Amino acid sequence: MTQNEKQLLRQQISQISVTHQLDSKTLNIPPGKEVKQIIVLEIQLLQESIDLEILATFDTHLGFYSLFELVYPDGRRSTLIHFKQKRTNPKDGRNYKIIRSFQTEQELELDFQERDLDAFYENLVQTTGQATLVGNDESNLQERIQQTDQLAKLEMEAKKLEKKMFAEKSMRKQMDWRKQLQQVQAQIDLLKNG
Repeated sequence: MTQNEKQLLRQQISQISVTHQLDSKTLNIPPGKEVKQIIVLEIQLLQESIDLEILATFDTHLGFYSLFELVYPDGRRSTLIHFKQKRTNPKDGRNYKIIRSFQTEQELELDFQERDLDAFYENLVQTTGQATLVGNDESNLQERIQQTDQLAKLEMEAKKLEKKMFAEKSMRKQMDWRKQLQQVQAQIDLLKNG
């Protein structure tokens, strides 16, 4: 990490502790193809907010899969996990590529019935991102993340089209923008309803 990134971490975090090591010995779940262990890190924060991008950068440098338990000064807790994939060629000390981040303040309920640690990790990501992921629970996690990203892009596009429609003075162009907005809205509804 750069000196600025390290300094930002020191300004926002008072302590980082390893609280749990989740692997085949502690969970009685066989190791996966990719995931051999998951480390739970408790992070004591110095302020009510943290730069999540710095935590993501920190996580790409770690040599293992991780789950962050953020503890705020007022005692609130939240769970943060980055869905990441191992890089074939580590670059600048970055061992992983982060696909998407998920955070929740709800307590996680896990059943520990997965076939291996790869499936356990995916379940952990899905449980943490439950409120934001679209698609049904039976579909592949990668597909659900792609659908969620696509939904976010479509919603941004719909907002832009709506602004253009209301800003337009010509009735004919307003109707063109409205037609485009309805098409995007239909795509959004299709993604949300499966």
